[in-house]
Amino acid sequence: MNRYTHFNPLVSFLSPIRSVCSLKRPAAIFFAAVFTALAALLFSCGPRVTPADIPLRDLDGGQTGTGGAADGLFSDDGETEDRQMIPQPTQDAAGNISAPQPDSATHDDAKFVVLSSPDGLFTVNGTVVNVARYAGVEEAPLDFSRSDQYLTKVRFKQPGFYGLTVREADRPEFYSVFVSPLPTVHTDAAGTDFDWYLTQFNTGTTSNCGPAAVAMGIAWSTGKHFPVSAVREAVGWQGDGSTSFEELLKVIKDQGIPAAISPIRDAQSIKDVINAGGIAVVLFRTEGIGTSADPAGDLFGKYYDDSVGHYIVIKGYSLDDEYFVIYDPIPSDWSYNSFRYGDDLSMIGRNRYYPAAELLGSLRRADMIAVPRLN
Repeated sequence: MNRYTHFNPLVSFLSPIRSVCSLKRPAAIFFAAVFTALAALLFSCGPRVTPADIPLRDLDGGQTGTGGAADGLFSDDGETEDRQMIPQPTQDAAGNISAPQPDSATHDDAKFVVLSSPDGLFTVNGTVVNVARYAGVEEAPLDFSRSDQYLTKVRFKQPGFYGLTVREADRPEFYSVFVSPLPTVHTDAAGTDFDWYLTQFNTGTTSNCGPAAVAMGIAWSTGKHFPVSAVREAVGWQGDGSTSFEELLKVIKDQGIPAAISPIRDAQSIKDVINAGGIAVVLFRTEGIGTSADPAGDLFGKYYDDSVGHYIVIKGYSLDDEYFVIYDPIPSDWSYNSFRYGDDLSMIGRNRYYPAAELLGSLRRADMIAVPRLN
């Protein structure tokens, strides 16, 4: 696993002072005066502005979100993370905009399956020969008691993400299997070999939660990847980079998807979209959702500390009506986005369970972009 590069700003700041103090007195006084003047000029520019400090702007009574970076995500021993600058998208001779995307999988041909209940069965033609992060299949929390000579049927003893290598017709296939911790309704519950989750990591700017949510919606609806940078190119950049519902809706509709802005009166409004086979893009204030102490092992709550307006995708809900199932585009960390669930494939923002009451209570706009599936 990649580790962060850490630095000590106090040591870095005092190093020149130590060097000056080693000089003889006249030279030390001169250089000290110069250093003091430069320091005063530097810090007179004011504090560093982070996305959390940027005020959100209103458009026709609605709010927009920056989806900016959060500090201290998964930091080691309380140290400050040395955040890397994210490059802007590049443009080729034909005018196409692109930005580097993180490696979301070690298996490019992985198939993704969602089991909407803790008691769900993963059924496949073939034999499970390996389970990610386990020394052997027999050590993994799997129950094969329902398998027979024709089909392998696996029940998972614990919820979460599993990476299974299955030998089918003398050819290995890799499956990422998600087992819901609660009985749920998922729009992709039938399973799919297409991973449509995206983060805003390495997409040109940290303020790309709206474009990332829309890119996910387009990919989910059409079954084809759609770059986050293409959404940003379409909406452009104004002010702090925030985006509005109307701008984002236009990008979706331009792809031939009959999406619409719909009011959110209560939880049932969102459930109706899910029940009709759709997903919803919403905007909320991030501090309204509790944060998990163990995001990789605990799927409930958000996995970062932040206080901004932020777009997410709602793709399901628990049958007890307590939680919405979320695709959250904030990366697990802003330097590498390297943290993965137990399948060694899925980024931490996939399939988070946010309390419905908390989410509804922190909405920045009582509307959603309802996105239907085309195929």
